Amino acid sequence: MKLEITHYDIKYTIETKNDDIPTEVMVEHIYNLLVQVGYQPLVIAQELLEKSEEILSVKRYRDELLEELNFEKRANNVNPW
Repeated sequence: MKLEITHYDIKYTIETKNDDIPTEVMVEHIYNLLVQVGYQPLVIAQELLEKSEEILSVKRYRDELLEELNFEKRANNVNPW
């Protein structure tokens, strides 16, 4: 696998022998690539944390909404007689 960022006409690259790397290794490679480009490590970590919290928040909202919709669907299908 090859990850590459071109920044101000300079190429920063990370290559792996295998394409089937685990997610945590991929995230580490992306983090290291951003550090190579010149982003501050703590800022990268903070942004990754904030993005993960945002994604999890949206997922929780979606799950709650789906659960509510399923409850309403079940409630509407109940025969009161």
